[in-house]
Amino acid sequence: MITRFPFVLAIALAGAADAQDSSSPFDLIEFHEEVYPRAKVSTSLVLGVMFGSDDDLSEAPRIRATLPDDWAKPGEMTCIRVTSKDGTYESAAAFRLREEPEAPLASFPHPTDEGPLIAEKALAVRATRGDCAQEDAAFTPVYWNSVADDADTLNIYLNTGGAETVLALGVDADAFAVFCEDVKEENGLKYTALCRVPIDKLPEDDTFTVYLDVTRNRNIEYYEFELSVAGR
Repeated sequence: MITRFPFVLAIALAGAADAQDSSSPFDLIEFHEEVYPRAKVSTSLVLGVMFGSDDDLSEAPRIRATLPDDWAKPGEMTCIRVTSKDGTYESAAAFRLREEPEAPLASFPHPTDEGPLIAEKALAVRATRGDCAQEDAAFTPVYWNSVADDADTLNIYLNTGGAETVLALGVDADAFAVFCEDVKEENGLKYTALCRVPIDKLPEDDTFTVYLDVTRNRNIEYYEFELSVAGR
């Protein structure tokens, strides 16, 4: 039996920044970021679904995504979360689509006040459908910072506590599956596994289910989440 993990936590968001990016088709509705004096352990499982690496650093993160058709309607909401590997920084931004994007890749502003700090931290980013209080939301990949628009590998960062993790793109015997890399560090409390998925291994359907088998103490835990990949 597959169980579903509540991926997106409901948190209180501060008021959005007054300034909007005129080049973005989104209105920033709410933005909240926190810097913690000590690492905060995450209760989320999926912390990054992204083209690009968490060690691609910048004071002003560049966040872009090709919206799936059902996300790309005016009025639709998208939540962007950025999380540091060391557990001392996280942000959540809720965007409402103002108009249909003119370019294939739509840009999400990130009005951080912590540029110098986050420029020194490994960061994972994820985009989910709906506002930031939406639980069990679908994901779509984000293009992170300097990654090329034609990136050929999707990186999925997971918080599995160092447990052996297998990612699969189906339940059939011939479905693509991969062992995720153990990327835990002594001060890396937020995510511990990296699953590298070649783009040419993704299912043909725009929206599909990703399955995770996590082995803890010889017991396998099953998780799944929905992923929508547009623009292929």
